[in-house]
Amino acid sequence: MVRLSLSYSYPEHSWSLHDTMDTNREYSIHEIEEMLDYKKMAERDYKQTDEIKNMETFLTALSCTKTLQLHLSTEYSQVLSMAKASTLMSLPKKKKYLLGLKSLSLTLDHNHETLASLVSCLLYSSPNLKDLRIIELRHPGSPVPLAAEVWEKQITADGFLYHLSSVTFYTDSLLEGHPCGGICKFLVMNARVLKRMSIVYHHSQVKPEHAAKLEADRRELRLWPRASADVLLELTPVDRFPWF
Repeated sequence: MVRLSLSYSYPEHSWSLHDTMDTNREYSIHEIEEMLDYKKMAERDYKQTDEIKNMETFLTALSCTKTLQLHLSTEYSQVLSMAKASTLMSLPKKKKYLLGLKSLSLTLDHNHETLASLVSCLLYSSPNLKDLRIIELRHPGSPVPLAAEVWEKQITADGFLYHLSSVTFYTDSLLEGHPCGGICKFLVMNARVLKRMSIVYHHSQVKPEHAAKLEADRRELRLWPRASADVLLELTPVDRFPWF
């Protein structure tokens, strides 16, 4: 099993002057101010970092991996969005890197357009994937949930759709317009041998006054078109989400 967490923090939270200052020399006020220009520092570091290439290198080394867990922070999505979309989408098109992958766990804001492109690339690269788990990582200002039609355009390869049998989607915003309706609905509509689609929410999200909304969500699930006649669609409360 491989675990990878990709995150970024603000320079002022993880760096101090002493990290780069030479104790054997004196610095002018202007030089110190230059060192404390965090915005310029972040821009400089970004120009020197090729996250697309890093991801490609990472995936290339995982051809035999059976279980992969990725934690992609909000800051990572912001940095990745600076890359050209065409570059990102071309990442796995020439090779299926993750031929041995059976189980994929993702913690991310999957509605962020750039990360949605990365998710589609990972799925393309995993033609033998059987188990998919997504923990929704939303925050104030998160993008509007992507519709199933958007995922239809994003995911152009269907190799994994002939093997995917289980999907678990952990949502922390169940009552905000049913955000899981995009990628979950797409998978139910297209995964040929899907046996279970479980949409999981924390029980504390739903109050007694939300009962009607919850029942409406269940009715909507039952109306989704299905590629697999045997698929079980369930909306399940839990006490806590797993940490991948």
